[in-house]
Amino acid sequence: MKNFIAVALLLCAFTLNAQTRNDLYGEWDFGSVADEMAADNSKKARVAGVLEGYTYVFYPDNYYEAKMLNVAEKGTWKLSGDSITTITSEGKPGLTLIILSLEGDKMKMNSNGLVVNMIKTKTITVPQSLIQKWTFAGTRVDPDDDELRPAPKDNFLDLKADGTYEAAVGQIKETGNWMYAQETKTLNLTGNKGAKQWQVVLFDDTSLVLRMNTSKSEFVFTHL
Repeated sequence: MKNFIAVALLLCAFTLNAQTRNDLYGEWDFGSVADEMAADNSKKARVAGVLEGYTYVFYPDNYYEAKMLNVAEKGTWKLSGDSITTITSEGKPGLTLIILSLEGDKMKMNSNGLVVNMIKTKTITVPQSLIQKWTFAGTRVDPDDDELRPAPKDNFLDLKADGTYEAAVGQIKETGNWMYAQETKTLNLTGNKGAKQWQVVLFDDTSLVLRMNTSKSEFVFTHL
């Protein structure tokens, strides 16, 4: 019974963490200084003036952009429990952000001792049907032809909920981060073999068809 309870708690914690990740995707702008700062209104107003334009953008592929005092910063982010750790593009540790509350488009966080209310102004969504392990079925050289050249056995593309992926396509085996851009309908992969951008021709619950850049060849994946 104890083992069952431990497993249930672990699964619950994983689900909550994954849900929090999904809620974080998007642009967050400074809204106000939180009441927890216990400062008078004039001091809060001065701090708010300094923080005007304070922004974080969290992308599904674990990259982030931040801006404060007209200084821009980019890097990678990781969620562990209620803590967001950041590493800048120069490889230096960034701020650790503690999520105190997160409800809809409102988030209260502790940023290096400063407790602020952030407001989500832009949402980045990831189609849930993409998040699964796809079997590489084969290559269609001519999109107007139904003929499919079979793929090698056990080839796959595993798009995970935490923004990472694993792939084995032909002789290529790699891992890295992925992001789907809704505006351009592209699947962007940044892995240990370099960066790739795929045009998403079609996807639903059982099929995913990708095309590399301007190539006519289509890579067909399926999911049962």
